[in-house]
Amino acid sequence: MFLNDTTHAMTKNGRVSLPRRFQKELARDDAGNLCGVITFGFEGCLFIFSEEGFKQMYAEQNTGVFVTPEVRKRQRLFFSRSHEFTLDGSGRLIVPERFREVAGLTDEVVMVGAGDRAEVWDPKKWAEENAIDGDFDSLGMGLDPSAAPKGEGEDA
Repeated sequence: MFLNDTTHAMTKNGRVSLPRRFQKELARDDAGNLCGVITFGFEGCLFIFSEEGFKQMYAEQNTGVFVTPEVRKRQRLFFSRSHEFTLDGSGRLIVPERFREVAGLTDEVVMVGAGDRAEVWDPKKWAEENAIDGDFDSLGMGLDPSAAPKGEGEDA
């Protein structure tokens, strides 16, 4: 699982170290190199998936194959904006130039764990997105107090 967030330097050619805790989520190819998939994300970030995680997401995207023009367009856009990568021997990946431009990445990035994927953010965008720290309770985390076991809900 991809967890936590850390800031990393990125070179002019887009080379950036992937945190070791994220590397542990990736599989090795036949040559023994760690590999995964990077793609455009939401809110201006990039997504990094393990190969297995990308396959699972692919299966979810393909539940409505060829059903409507909207589904076909979504599939085309998503998969045409996905790029397989292999980490170098130092655990670094090269973020393709087009991806860096779209996400506004320059000399520093924030690597964010998001459960089934990692996200790569411009530090200023991440600060804006992450400004909810003081209001974390308002997110609700998808938890319904009425569904909590007795003794844990508000009405217990």
